[in-house]
Amino acid sequence: MTALKHLILPILTSSLLLVALPSHAETPKQKQSQNATNNPFSYQVNQQWETLSKQVIEYRKARNYAKAIESAKQAITVAEKSKGKNHPATALSYQALGLSYLGTGEYDKSNDAFIASSNIIKHLAKQPEYANYQNEIQRFISFDSYYLSANYLIKKDYQQALSYAKQSLSSQESLRKPNKYKISERLELLSAIYQGLKDKTNFEQTMTRLIALNEFRLGKSDRQYLAWTNALSVYYIQTGQVNKAIELQKSQINKLKKINKQPTQELAIAYQVLGLTYRGNKQYKESLTAFNKLIKIAEKLDGKNHLNTVSAYMNVAVTYLASKDFKQAKNYLNQAKSKVAKLEKSLKAKGTLDKAKQQEIDFFNQAIEHYMSIAEKK
Repeated sequence: MTALKHLILPILTSSLLLVALPSHAETPKQKQSQNATNNPFSYQVNQQWETLSKQVIEYRKARNYAKAIESAKQAITVAEKSKGKNHPATALSYQALGLSYLGTGEYDKSNDAFIASSNIIKHLAKQPEYANYQNEIQRFISFDSYYLSANYLIKKDYQQALSYAKQSLSSQESLRKPNKYKISERLELLSAIYQGLKDKTNFEQTMTRLIALNEFRLGKSDRQYLAWTNALSVYYIQTGQVNKAIELQKSQINKLKKINKQPTQELAIAYQVLGLTYRGNKQYKESLTAFNKLIKIAEKLDGKNHLNTVSAYMNVAVTYLASKDFKQAKNYLNQAKSKVAKLEKSLKAKGTLDKAKQQEIDFFNQAIEHYMSIAEKK
């Protein structure tokens, strides 16, 4: 379980959402079929184009973006000479170029490449011979629009970002078999844009939809689901809707308990967030209940002298401090101090006390001393 030390003091101060662009994201898969020669989306160009396209992927994976850009430009030239400027293979190579420019942070050049790809596909969409390929066309449009939106979001051009994000989501939803994961990516992108626009209504609606759509992840990817529900909780807290945040967090806990028969790291984090929210709202009794449940889970998952367990004890202590029960605060701080000492002694005996772990232990000891000094002054 990730160390929870940073959540001892603040209620919830992290930013709501950060759109993470996949560093090795790939362009639409090259389909192979029995009618490959007749299907323009089978990308049958020539061996040189195939080699260059594979090079782009490998160079991006190796973060050699200069080489990736060079190979992508060559692939565009080969595709244009072999298939023409308005062909899916040419568009695919422009997408590869756009992704490569992302690696160098050249967002304007990345946008130019994705726009070039999009223009090719939109032209093809109007051609009678592509009437049976609308699904492939919409997949292309969704991909291009997603990265155009993300690029504009990075530049804080929220209106442009919003327009492309809506287009990307609409195209993804129009597919014969919409992909829940890709729809989720687009909803997350939209919510980040609404956050930038300070559009509270659409942010809440989009996040609520994102969370509802992803209940299928429970038991498979609880951490991601938890991140989204916590982001919405932060929004509720920041807008003075603490009761809605608490109800959302309690609902999240109930769902995690229903899906997972045994306590999990995600359940521990959920109880910690609930305890922090209650404490920030001066509901100390409820906060202590949540933190005591956290203690039991941490002890079961990590052991009685683990730093995650220490963190849980300190959260109880800080809550007692906030409620001015200084005797109980000192009691839990002393227990936390004892656990840290036992852990440090055990690690030294095993010869596994490295610099990073020592720094964590020092952090907890300093925090314990800080809170103990407050308790002893009262």
